[in-house]
Formats: sequence, structure tokens, C-alpha cells
Amino acid sequence: MLFAVCPAQGRLVVARPIRVLLRPLPLPGGEARPYLVRGCSIGLQAWSAGSSKAKPNAPTDAKLVFQARCLKDARDSTPQKTLELGEISGQLEISTLGDPRFTVASVPEQINDPKATAANSVTFLRTIGLSFGAEFRSAPPSLFLLLDDADLEGIHHVELVVTLSVAGATEAAATVNDVLDIPLKREFLALNLLDEVGDPLASQDISLSYAEGTSVELTTDAKGQVRVQNPPGGAEALFGFPSLDAIRNELKRRWDKPRNKPRLRGNRAVSVVSMTDTLDAEVTLAPGVRSVSLQPRVELVRFVGLFFETSKAFLLPAAKARLGELQALYDAHPTSTLLVVGHADRAGGSSYNDQLSLERADAMASFLKDEVDGFTKFYEPSVAKEKRWGDREDRMMLKSLDDGAALFASGDPVQAFRNSRSIQETGPTGPVTRKALVGEYMASDQAVLPASMELVTHGCGENFPDVSTRDGVAEEENRRVELFFFDTGFGVQPAPPGKSSGPNSTAYPEWRRRAEQTHEFDLRLGETRLLRLRLLDSAHQPLSGMDWSILHEFGTETGQTDDAGNLTARIPARVESAVLVHDFGALDLGIILFPPVEEVLGTQLRLNNLGYECPTQGTLDTETQDALLDFQFDHDLDETGSMDQPTLSKLQEIYGQ
Repeated sequence: MLFAVCPAQGRLVVARPIRVLLRPLPLPGGEARPYLVRGCSIGLQAWSAGSSKAKPNAPTDAKLVFQARCLKDARDSTPQKTLELGEISGQLEISTLGDPRFTVASVPEQINDPKATAANSVTFLRTIGLSFGAEFRSAPPSLFLLLDDADLEGIHHVELVVTLSVAGATEAAATVNDVLDIPLKREFLALNLLDEVGDPLASQDISLSYAEGTSVELTTDAKGQVRVQNPPGGAEALFGFPSLDAIRNELKRRWDKPRNKPRLRGNRAVSVVSMTDTLDAEVTLAPGVRSVSLQPRVELVRFVGLFFETSKAFLLPAAKARLGELQALYDAHPTSTLLVVGHADRAGGSSYNDQLSLERADAMASFLKDEVDGFTKFYEPSVAKEKRWGDREDRMMLKSLDDGAALFASGDPVQAFRNSRSIQETGPTGPVTRKALVGEYMASDQAVLPASMELVTHGCGENFPDVSTRDGVAEEENRRVELFFFDTGFGVQPAPPGKSSGPNSTAYPEWRRRAEQTHEFDLRLGETRLLRLRLLDSAHQPLSGMDWSILHEFGTETGQTDDAGNLTARIPARVESAVLVHDFGALDLGIILFPPVEEVLGTQLRLNNLGYECPTQGTLDTETQDALLDFQFDHDLDETGSMDQPTLSKLQEIYGQ
């Protein structure tokens, strides 16, 4: 046996033979697929009795030679063929502690080139990734050993074997080294690029990027498909477009007319995305059959109740109080196109209502843009008497100001307003006073429309009511304005049919159909809803028989908890914050009005409150589908992971509303 004494430390160093260790490296997410490996980590180990041709602290030429033994299945004892995969050259020595150290001099050529077979298809060489343990110096961070599918026909299993030679002689044959077992699962990505109704998007350039830094650009075929065989490392791909212009032009062409088909819904196999300047979300695609559906993103804001008086286009203060909430939408869509659509009830004639609805849309647009002239024109003598604004509108604006109560307490609110604003005008309310008053009224919502946002106005007359009535019937919920936010770069689609829509117009129903997300601002102060709470002590025991009060901006509700510690209070629907006062102190309450259970957000909020955690972003994503599956399992429903009617009915029953 070869040995030496280290003079510096007086320690005996034995040069024992050295073997090669191969430790499997799992694929990303390998917990779910433990049989798949992306490669191995290479290590060296002194072992057994005998001697090594490696010298203590004296580098000796050495190399590792890699081969792949190809088997029909894992139990075969005889390889069908053996593939030479390359070698790593360097120098091997024994450290003063007896551990082997390999200094790398050269490695195999490192390539990972795809093999293009068609414009819509690509096959990557199979890779076995290698990383190196601490025994290796000057080694690359990683390298790939490559397998060609042409060499693997009829092969379902590969064994990676390695031989170590030192000073030109075999030190550790393949039989004493570790073997890496690699089942050859046929990984692939078959991608379908679709529009919102499932029609294929053909001849579109797409890009797929992988974590290893490998990317490829492909063009969809006539069925909107591309295919990737052997994705690098079997990993996910980041989906994108080399250029957005071509796909945007194709989508604009399709979306500029109504589509009379149901929209695709997102699920595990279908990723639903919209486009602004870029894709609205990062899309990653795991191996398998996957679809990406590009859909128009339209968000709708609806104002319900107390919005306009008969024949008038004046925005009542009840509406103005909620308009400040638009700022969040402005911030989310600064370069969108905003379509303002006005409506009328059936109290007047059809042509009269067409014009009135457009005037309401124009008045709303002026308010949003803080354009004072858009309001003051309604005071002109040329405006029809029933539509003209006057003292009534002045007083409503004055009363809504922050100092409105003080202005009216003076006995002459108009003059008090002038005095407090240093307005040099006397007598009846004149243009100078009105201009200042309208300016403050518009600014009080504190929402600033971005200059980059385009505004389009449109009237629908009496043609698309929220509440069906007979001709000649006044209905306040039909006197309304709606706001549609359309994707950046696309504009209003389908395009408005002129300034007004007739009863058979297909554009407005399509706008509503495309509005996947709806924000409702309820302005009906008289409507109430139930607030339910349960009060528990620090030991989580119910506080029964406890007196409580709930204070909100419109008054106070009082009562006593029941035996289970529950309290129920009926509060105005507009209340968004309140204070709960009880025997142990006070608690601020933030109150959220849940959307209907039929809306995705309404379902998500109820699921979360029942303990089925999922995002609350209003989109039917994978996490929400998983929460639905859990809820369906717990309540003996068909496990569909979808918002089907039995699930929604049970959810509403369990939640209580």
C-alpha cells in the first residue's frame, strides 16, 4: 500500500483507491415526479483497501469517461447499445487529509441546440445535467451530456456510467462506481394558441424561454399549435411574443365584431390572458397539452340608483360621493380607452331619450375630466326648460361641499360661497359664481383622470334597460351611466355604431358580455343589508347576552348577543365603516359588500370566509378551482372544480346570503 508522512502535520496519508459518486438531481417540482431526474452531482470518494495511482500533493493526469447504457426497460441486464457521451480531463491528487482532489483541465463541448423539424415544431436534445462536488476545482458550474432521440428508438431506460482512470490506467471501473438510472419519459409541450371563443390563432410567432437560458421562437400552424419535444430539463416554459404588433392586429380584426360563441374559461389546461402594452400576466407552461386563450379585457363600472332626475343630465351628489373610488381603476388602466355610456328610462319618446342618454354620457365625461364648460352649458337659455339647470342644481352642489352646512346656516348660501371664495359678483347666481361652484363640485371627488386615457361617449337611449317597464314609465334605475375600460392599444371593440345605439344594436350587448369584471357602486341610501358578527372572549367562548351598539355615518344600531354570541344588525347598504361598541371597549369595522355569488369575486370571498383559501382577484384561477374542489368534497357535491349551479346554491346556503 502506498502511504506518506505529511511533514507539516506529522499525519499519515494513505492513498487508497478512488471511486466516483453520482447523486441524482431531481427535476424542478420533482416531489410530484420523483422518478424523473435532470442529471447528477459528481463526487469522489477514497474507498476500500488497496492503492491509488494518485499521489499525495502531487497532481497526476486523470480523466472521467461517461457512457450511456441503453436498455429496453429498467430490468434488462443486457444493454441494447452503449453511447459514448464524452470525458472530463484533469489532474488528480490526494490532499494532506487523504481526500481526493480533481483539478479540471477540459470538459466536453457544451451545447444544447434544438433541432428544428418544422416552423411550428422543435425537438431538443435530451440532456443529463452535471454539477460538481467540492472535490472538483476549476470545474464549470454545470455542463450537459447530450442524448439524441435518434439513438433512443425503442429505448425506455438509460444508465449513466462513468470510468475513472489515473496515469493512463483504470482506477475505478464502471462496476464499482455509482450508476444513475434515468427513465426516458417522453416529455413534450403541445401548445394551442386560441382567441376568446376557442378559435385558433394561426401563423402567429410565439417564444418559449426555459430556466437554463434556452429559448426558441416558433410559428403556430393552421390549428394554432406549436410543439416542443424534450423541453430542456423537462421544465416549465415562459410564454411570450417576439413582437406584439402582429398578434395585436389579428386580435383587433377579430374583436371589432360580436362573437356569437361562449368564452373560454381558465382552468389547469387553459391560461386566459389579456393584452395591454404587454401580456397582463406572466404565463408559464408546464409540459403536456396546454392552451393559451387571448381575451379582450373589459372592466365595467355600474352606478345603481339615484343617479339622474327625469329629463336631466345633472350628476346628483349621491353619485359624486362614489366617483373618487375610480382612482384605483385609473391607476390600473392609465392608457386604456374609457367608454362612457348613458341611458334613459321610457318616460319620453325614443328620439328624445337617444339625445338625453348622450347628454348624460357627455356630462359624466365632463365631470371625470374636470371640464367646467361641459356643465355650465346646461344653464344656457337655449337648453329645453325641462333639461335646463338652475337654482336647484346650484343648491345641491353647495350643500355637498365640505362647508355646505355652514353656507346654508348663513341664510344666503350663494352669497356666503362668494364671500368665502372672494368672488366679486352680486345678485342672482351668475356665470362667475357658477364656474367656481362647478369647479369645486367636480374636484371634490379627488379622482384625477390620466391625460393618457382616451374618453369616448355614447348613448343607448331607452333601448337597454336594467329594469323592464312599459313605454312611458319612469324608472330611476334605468337613468344611469356606465363606464367601460377597454384594453390599451385596442380601443372600443366592437366600435360604437355612431353616437347612439338603436334597439337592435349588437355593440352594447357585446360590451357587457366582454366585461368579465364588474364594479357596482350602489347609490341607493335607503337599501339595507344584514351585518352578522359573533363575539367571543379570549378563551374563544361566546359572549352571550352582551349589549352592543354599532355606530355608522347614518345612525346607531343597538341590540344584545344571543346564546351563541351572535349579533345581527340591519345597516344602510352604503355603510363601509363602523364602530362596534361593547362591554370591553370599541372595535373599528371595515365592511365589504360581497358581489353576487355568481361572480367569481363573490364566490372567492365567501370561500375564504368559510376557510377555503383562494385569491380574491376576480379570476377563476387554479387556486380557486382547488378551493371549489375542497368545498364540493366537503358537501358531497360533484367534484368539478367549477362554479356550477349546485355548488353556488350550496355556497349561498352555507354562507347565509
